[in-house]
Amino acid sequence: MSVPGATIPAMTGELERLPAPVSPVGLGTGPAMLAAELLGRVRTELPAVGKLGEREQVLVAAWLTGLRSARTRRAYAGDMAAWLGWLADRETEVLAAGRVHVDLWAATQLDGGAAASSVRRRLSALSSFYRYCAAHDLIGRVPTQGVARPAVDPDYTATVGLDRDQARALVAAADADAGAQALRTAAVVRLRVVRKGARKAKIPLTPATVAAMEAYLADTGRPEPGRGSGDS
Repeated sequence: MSVPGATIPAMTGELERLPAPVSPVGLGTGPAMLAAELLGRVRTELPAVGKLGEREQVLVAAWLTGLRSARTRRAYAGDMAAWLGWLADRETEVLAAGRVHVDLWAATQLDGGAAASSVRRRLSALSSFYRYCAAHDLIGRVPTQGVARPAVDPDYTATVGLDRDQARALVAAADADAGAQALRTAAVVRLRVVRKGARKAKIPLTPATVAAMEAYLADTGRPEPGRGSGDS
């Protein structure tokens, strides 16, 4: 079903062409009702989608609904809004964009000082979106295919941490704590080691850390590290 010059895709087992604009008021049954339901759901969670053109709203909403992570949906919705705005400034429709557009968009962001990790994520969003469109036969080629993504140092993080003097001051403050949880505080502060990306790794404990743990565990009646409850 179509109306000349105004079509938007919606999901009914596959993406179909529907009349636009779609309004939840006065809809009958079938694809138009489904599109309205889809839009209502996504607009509530992601207001940025509601600011897009009607055709783009349904297209983006259908794609985002298939993503299981709410955090990813939020990030990708913002990325797509930015991409669509960039294309609009160049009078290019979203399904007509080619690789040259993607390459130029990425280069412009990097030249403007955007972090390589941010540009990689935005390219991932575009790649996911266009693969979705290709899977539903809306485009014949994926414009992000072959686009080089900026390299990211796996050991770099923009997260601000404590320097050596600040870490020592934190440990000293924990040791000076005279409260009921003083032993626990001293042990926990020494054990707070989080790798980039929350990765787990085995690291050796300093004698001071082991002593703090043993003091805390002895106070709570728990076995000390490396000892069973029946050991003397």
